[in-house]
Amino acid sequence: MTPTGVEDLAMGFGVGGLRGVRNPLPTLYQGAARPFAPEPGAPLGRVRLDKAGSGEGYHGEGYGGYVSEVPEIGKYYQQLYGEYAPDTIEAAKRYLAQNHPRQFGLIEKNSITDPNWVVKRANAMGADFGPGGALYEMRYPNAGEEQFLRWDTPLYEQSDYVKSSLRKLGIDENKKSVPDYPLREPPAEMTGEDIYELLSDKYFPLARFGRDYVGPLAGDPKVAGLLRTQGIRGTRYPVGEQEMSPGKFNYSVFSPEAMQVMRRLAAFLPPGVALGGGLLAEQPPP
Repeated sequence: MTPTGVEDLAMGFGVGGLRGVRNPLPTLYQGAARPFAPEPGAPLGRVRLDKAGSGEGYHGEGYGGYVSEVPEIGKYYQQLYGEYAPDTIEAAKRYLAQNHPRQFGLIEKNSITDPNWVVKRANAMGADFGPGGALYEMRYPNAGEEQFLRWDTPLYEQSDYVKSSLRKLGIDENKKSVPDYPLREPPAEMTGEDIYELLSDKYFPLARFGRDYVGPLAGDPKVAGLLRTQGIRGTRYPVGEQEMSPGKFNYSVFSPEAMQVMRRLAAFLPPGVALGGGLLAEQPPP
């Protein structure tokens, strides 16, 4: 059975489930540090949490695979964290040695800690080796916007689906408190971030000090697993204003392997064009 099928069975039909999807997710994008490895049934590979940390590595909006409705955001992270193949790195060294010998002299000093620096420097000096890593277009079958916890939104404005799921964990907008847990504010006023951190502190109080996880409550993987058991598929938060994409969202997907990679894309941001104005062109799979 595919990862999507396994997840759908785990979600069940009674929580809101497949029959409750009203607003299917749009096309999503992710910039990866390196191309995904092909898998049976997935020739372009899959997003996998066991690769978490190969990019930004900071789960600030819930533990999951991060994707965006905005392709330029995926491109931004591809450019920022994308890794180059060894032959590309060697080609960049040759380019600098032949065309910019003074820059070539800086290689040994800088490339010890970041081998990708060589290619980035060559590109800055006029070469065209392109970005490292990969940019992917994907979709999340049978997932709806209402199945995601809004990170910046109070409980009383969350979807009915999310409210119903959270009640099973003792978080009810109609109650004045959460059982066995003192609150400074009523549950209805708590944002998705507040709820995520509360669940980490309530159910896994030592998780952030344990060997398997050291980090902020907002990135606790155990909470992601707990929310998944109640049918919540991830978190959802608006794209920042600096990306100039009003009304668009980023997502942290708790089970990213359930997403289907549709295409690997070649993308670029022309010089002088602000983030939000990039261009896309299809690239055949390697």
